[in-house]
Amino acid sequence: MTTTGYRSPGALTLPQHAASAVVEGQLQLRYSGGAGFQAGYCRSCSIFITLEMLPSIQVTNWDVLPAETSSQFYLVLDIANMTSQEMELHYTPTKHMLIESHESCRIPVPVNRCPLSKLTKLYMDQNSATNNHLDLDRICSDHIANLVDLRWHLLSLNTKGKASLKGITLTPNMLDIVRMSPLNWGRYLEKRSIVTIVFQR
Repeated sequence: MTTTGYRSPGALTLPQHAASAVVEGQLQLRYSGGAGFQAGYCRSCSIFITLEMLPSIQVTNWDVLPAETSSQFYLVLDIANMTSQEMELHYTPTKHMLIESHESCRIPVPVNRCPLSKLTKLYMDQNSATNNHLDLDRICSDHIANLVDLRWHLLSLNTKGKASLKGITLTPNMLDIVRMSPLNWGRYLEKRSIVTIVFQR
């Protein structure tokens, strides 16, 4: 599976060029028979082969939307079936969708927001805003990749696989939805703090 899209999915379209991996190798054959075999002779042949491996599914676009509860968000994915077979895609333990050959579909995946426990060091370190943003993107991206379980099944071939979202990128607006944000609330008397409460939404 590959992730080649970006944010804000628009019209569902298939990618023009699927990302592929090319493997090249050399196959050596030796064969003999008859009198030559009896005499210990053989012929050898070398064949160069090239294999192009294409992904079964491809994520072409993604976005995040707030969920009904503050502890979750929706990861909206555009999924393309790159095979010539009908595919069954499971995106939650209880939900699945059929995708026709060379067709795309859009699925909303509920995901728990990234907890503050994973972001504590970033909130405490205010020295480098640039590095903090990169670290925040990485932490939230890994959080999504670890929680989202995309499994596909080619029914006619009984072939199964699992897709990974590792390496998915998030914009600042996406990060605001993905992470739990600390909120500070306090009461003050003559500029002296009476009580300060830190909680998360």
